[in-house]
Amino acid sequence: MSMITTEMLADIPYLDHATVPGRFLSCLTFYDEDWHFWVLAGEAGDTKLMKMKAWPAEAFYFAREAAEPNDVYLPFIDFMGRIACFAELQKPFSAVHDDVLNLSASLAKIVHLQSAKSQIAHGLSRMAATEVEYIVLVCRSLFDLFQEMLFKIWDRVQLIDATAKKKPLKESFARTIMSGNTVLTAEEIAERFGIPLELARCYERASETFIALRRFRDNIVHHGSPMQHIFEGDGAFLISSRFRPFPNMDLWADEERQPNDLVPLLPALQMLVYRTITICDDFCVTLSQQIGFPPPIVPDMVLFSRGYFAQHLIEALQSGAARSRVAPAEDTTGGQTGADESPSI
Repeated sequence: MSMITTEMLADIPYLDHATVPGRFLSCLTFYDEDWHFWVLAGEAGDTKLMKMKAWPAEAFYFAREAAEPNDVYLPFIDFMGRIACFAELQKPFSAVHDDVLNLSASLAKIVHLQSAKSQIAHGLSRMAATEVEYIVLVCRSLFDLFQEMLFKIWDRVQLIDATAKKKPLKESFARTIMSGNTVLTAEEIAERFGIPLELARCYERASETFIALRRFRDNIVHHGSPMQHIFEGDGAFLISSRFRPFPNMDLWADEERQPNDLVPLLPALQMLVYRTITICDDFCVTLSQQIGFPPPIVPDMVLFSRGYFAQHLIEALQSGAARSRVAPAEDTTGGQTGADESPSI
C-alpha cells in the first residue's frame, strides 16, 4: 500500500494513526458487527480511499472476534501483521500468508483425492505424492521466510535486556541452528548471535522438525531420491509408518493401524502443518517478550485470515493438538537432534 498516505487514512477509526508511519497495513478491512472495507480508487495523481460495501473471500481482516467459524486466528500472523509490521517485511509477510493458504489448499486436495476413486481409476497415489512433496517443501520454506523477516529487522529492534550485545544474524535458518553438520544447543546459539537465551531455546525446540524437513527436501530436490510409495486404502491414503519425513511420529491410534505396518497419511500431514505453525507461534510469543516492539497499528482488534479451504487448516491444527496430547512423550515442537541421528517430526 505504498501509494496510500497517512492523510488518506485519517477517516478510518480503527487505526492507531500515530503508529502507522514506517509500517505496512496488511489490509483495510474491518469487521465490527458489520463489514467496513476501504479500497484505493481513482487515476494516477488523483487517488483516494473509498469505503465500499463489501467483504473478503480470501484475505485478512481485523476484528474483535471471527466473523465466521472457519475464519482462522493464527498468533504469528497477527503478530507479524499488526505489531511487527515494519515496511521492509511486507513482501515476506505476504509470502508467509500465501504459504499458509496454499497449505490449506493442499490438505483439501488430499481429502478430495481420497474420495475420488470412483472418478479416477488409476494414478491417485501419484497425485497424492505430489501434494505430500509440496506440503513438506512449503513447511520447510516457512522457516526461512520467518528467519528472513527477523534478519531484516534485527538491526532496528531493541532488546528489552539493554545489556545484551546483539551480533549479526544469518538469513538462513539452517546456518542459524547449525555449525557445519552439528546442531547447536540453545546456549551456543545465544552466544553465537548475542540473542536472549529464551529466543535461542525457540531455535533449539524447532531444530528437530526443521532438520527432518530439510533432509527430506535435500534428498528430493538435490539428490534425486524418489518419493516413497503412497497406498490407496479403503477411503484413505496409507503410508508406511517408517515413511520419511515421518519416521518415529507416534500419533496413530491402535485402531488406525493396518497390516504391513501401514497407517493413514492425512494425520501425519496434519501434524506436520500443526508443528510448523506452532513453532512460528512459539517464536512470535518469545519475540514479543524479548524485543520492545511499537504498539499495534490496530489496538483493539486482532488479525484474522479467511480462505476458501481454511476449514482444512483448522482441522489440521485440531488434529495435531489432540494427537499431541494423546502422545505426551513426544515434544510437539521438536527437540535438538544430532546431525547423524535419524530425526523425526
